[in-house]
Amino acid sequence: MILYGIDSKDKDLLFEALNLVSQKTDTQFRIQIDTNNVDDAIRAIQDESHIGAVVLGVDSLQKDKQKIAIRLGRLTMMCNRDHYVIYVIKNRQELELVLPLCARSAGVLVCPVEEKAIQMVFKPIFEDYHNLYANETSEDGQWLNLKSAGKVYRLRLNDIIMVQAVEKMVEFHTAKQNIAIYSSMDNVEKMLGDAFMRCHRSYFINREMIQYIDFREMTIHMVDGSAAPLARSFKDAMNRMFAAENA
Repeated sequence: MILYGIDSKDKDLLFEALNLVSQKTDTQFRIQIDTNNVDDAIRAIQDESHIGAVVLGVDSLQKDKQKIAIRLGRLTMMCNRDHYVIYVIKNRQELELVLPLCARSAGVLVCPVEEKAIQMVFKPIFEDYHNLYANETSEDGQWLNLKSAGKVYRLRLNDIIMVQAVEKMVEFHTAKQNIAIYSSMDNVEKMLGDAFMRCHRSYFINREMIQYIDFREMTIHMVDGSAAPLARSFKDAMNRMFAAENA
């Protein structure tokens, strides 16, 4: 969850109400950033890799006619139209003027904010989020929750092309991003499914993502154009895999 421009009094009430909604819906939430700095808010919105909630305080006294918070809401929708954007309008008198500018609002709170109103806005959002991940089917594949640099990334196992050990970190490579976590290859091996195999002491590869193997160069080329080394100690296992698939 990202918070921008929320007054301390409203923030205390917001946290209290969110904790109650979290308990009722059995859905955990985490504040990624709480800021009044526009640049920090923009970076957080652009870095958000999974569906989240963005709570924006709309200050009608700002000189900018478009209102900074409303522009942040539009940016959020541009980054991912599945995000939940909640606006907190600080001046009730300008509600009719401001409301039409709010892009695809998942909820609107008007100051002074009431706890009951917060629960009414966030309860369906938390339920949607809970159902989104609780109802994942086997067709979607398994998911990993990877904690990196204070963030939790939700990554589908089928999207991982390869996993690489780099010093004390382990990097998960997908077609869209690389996520590095502090772990060991032994621990990561327990997280990965049968679709992955070790080709080198520092590499796991998704066998469904193999494009071809160059046994002369001892290199495995993946569908995204990346490549992983094939250690001689794993060559026999690779040959057995192909023999089994062709049987």
